[in-house]
Amino acid sequence: MSLCAVGLAALAVAGRRRRGVSRGACVLFLLAALVAMLLSPHQPTALLAGLGLAWAARSSGSRK
Repeated sequence: MSLCAVGLAALAVAGRRRRGVSRGACVLFLLAALVAMLLSPHQPTALLAGLGLAWAARSSGSRK
């Protein structure tokens, strides 16, 4: 779970710096990273990360 948290936090930071991911999706990624560190079950983390990925995919398609 710690590797998952590191990966989600890195995705949020890198996506925000390159302006490829919206701010809301980055917040969801960081929240998922925090939940991954605090809770032992994987389901809440997967739900938050999935919502963040969906938001990122939706917001990146509109910025052409």
